[in-house]
Amino acid sequence: MMRNRFVLPLGLVALWLAAGAAAQQPQLPQDALSTLRAKTDLTDDDRNQMRGFVADRVSEVVGPDAALAREAGSVLRAGHAGSVPFKQAYAAACVGVFGSAFPKADVAPAARLLTILSTLNVVEARSVFFEALQDERVGIRAAAALGLRALRPKLAQAGGDVYTSTLATLRDAAKKERSRDTLRAIYAALNFAEIPSPPDLKPVAAALLDVLEERAKPYAARQEVPAVGADDAGLAVAEKLVRALSDDERRRLTVATATLVRRAIEEYTASDKKTPLAQVRDTDTPELVESRNAMERLVLFGERLLVALQSPAKPPSVLEPMKKGDKAGMKLQWKAWGDLLKTTVGQDFPLVETPEPGGGG
Repeated sequence: MMRNRFVLPLGLVALWLAAGAAAQQPQLPQDALSTLRAKTDLTDDDRNQMRGFVADRVSEVVGPDAALAREAGSVLRAGHAGSVPFKQAYAAACVGVFGSAFPKADVAPAARLLTILSTLNVVEARSVFFEALQDERVGIRAAAALGLRALRPKLAQAGGDVYTSTLATLRDAAKKERSRDTLRAIYAALNFAEIPSPPDLKPVAAALLDVLEERAKPYAARQEVPAVGADDAGLAVAEKLVRALSDDERRRLTVATATLVRRAIEEYTASDKKTPLAQVRDTDTPELVESRNAMERLVLFGERLLVALQSPAKPPSVLEPMKKGDKAGMKLQWKAWGDLLKTTVGQDFPLVETPEPGGGG
């Protein structure tokens, strides 16, 4: 029987826990900037002193001494305290220095810099996160997505180009992302529906729909899917945005979702594998277990989204026979979905059957 396997990957959870721990700022230390913190009229010399202070601490964060790096990180986080003009100037110094430093740093200290920057909670940090989303290193892209996720309330409040450019950047990054955990983080960053006082969600829904349609292409072609195991996170976000969709967008999202679910069912029920996914147990190899879990999550969240989009009086349920390991029942329930979808969107999404071992049908 299928167990509750719909949990976030441990690597992504660890990143979020690290970000949460970083947000707990220590007591403000006495430092070289103490005399500037109360000032409301900062001079160019003051700003240069501030930038030098930040640059020195950043050098320690990316340096070889682990203890010094941790202390420097704490100092940088605590340093964002003082008068409003001071905090604005300090944040600007961090954005400039961090943005120059992270591309040249190793992965761990570079990700640490991005995490520290996210704790400042300033809209201006988005430019660094935008750049980091283009980095060739997976960990840097993930840290950037988590930084933008943390900034969502501020980005939504700013509105205008700040909001729309963030959505466009996340959309474009998601469409080409090849890491499962990073794509899950990008989907989380797009989830503006869950923040307090959410903004207009129509552009979010449009951006996410664009991503899911692009992601559906290799599923439809039955090709290798990059970042496989991530798209259930996108479907879960999409479920929260159904009311923000136009009729045409609902139809398009239905098609994309059904395409993902159909392929998941084909993979799960296929009999031409050495170990069919429907027969994988938790004691099998981690790769097999994750493949099984990924397809199960797609069915769970995809079918739930189809129900939200179509609102059928008596929805079919592929999930129920899946829980029992009943492959034939899964196929019958998907055929019922196909009959329903043929009426509403003009497609029925038939399964491609795989032959049973030994030539059986």
